[in-house]
Amino acid sequence: MVEQEQNYLTPEILSQIGKEGEETIWPEPLDRSSLRRFIQATRDDNPLYYDEEYAKSSKYGSIIAPPFYFHRSFPSPLGVVEDAEKEEMRHRGLVDTPGFAKQVNAGSEIEWFGQIRIGDTLTGKTVVSNIEQKEGKSGPMIIITSDRIIKNQNGKLIAIVTNKSLRRQAEGTSLF
Repeated sequence: MVEQEQNYLTPEILSQIGKEGEETIWPEPLDRSSLRRFIQATRDDNPLYYDEEYAKSSKYGSIIAPPFYFHRSFPSPLGVVEDAEKEEMRHRGLVDTPGFAKQVNAGSEIEWFGQIRIGDTLTGKTVVSNIEQKEGKSGPMIIITSDRIIKNQNGKLIAIVTNKSLRRQAEGTSLF
């Protein structure tokens, strides 16, 4: 007899689809100094990122930041955390999954729509787009998909980062 897989996706967990995190704002507008330090650290020698004359003659018309610049320097989706309960939620994301405490990143995809320019201030908001359950070798897993929507100060869409978070059942933890 084949054992029936238990469904851990309770109505409470599934009701978190569509949940939005607070909008977070980049700490300060992009300036040449921080851009310079980033390209020195990453050793990216593309003249679009530092050579004003070259960038002016490009299709962009000005210096732009490397695409991953925002990804490394953006604040947490939940902002500054001051108590233990909120700290736990920051590490677990926007979705509470009782009994599934072991979390790993299951991958990210980024879709680009615009460039980051000197003077831009970015905002980001995370939205839970899907929650599903799968059976792995070590037992049930919950996979949470969220979209981080990044816009500039004019409301122009810069990127959407789709992130998958895989949660495995914690050992010795009962769900009920």
